[in-house]
Amino acid sequence: MLSLRWWRVATVLYFTACCILFFLPGSALPQESWLDAIYADKIVHVGLFAVASLLLSRTGLARTSAGLFAWLAAYGLAVEIVQGLWVPNRSCDMMDWVVDLIGALAGLFLAGRWAKK
Repeated sequence: MLSLRWWRVATVLYFTACCILFFLPGSALPQESWLDAIYADKIVHVGLFAVASLLLSRTGLARTSAGLFAWLAAYGLAVEIVQGLWVPNRSCDMMDWVVDLIGALAGLFLAGRWAKK
């Protein structure tokens, strides 16, 4: 079993990578039309927040699932606001935030299943 310290280090590194990705200028992202057709952006958001939720659940930083979900909801909203206000060629997309929440819930569900095993 991995130590709590390892989980916390992995979580910090993961959130650092996520911040880099979230705050890249829009010109640095792929502009393929087929990616829009399959909603690749939304799929990526679900995946990123599901993994974030799993990692955070292992760190013990949030005492409850509701607290962890609230933290991720605030983080996702903050990301969208920052993108809309300060990141070139990016916008504040509330649907991204909604799929962030779906990803966070999926991660919490998986974390709960993982904890039972």
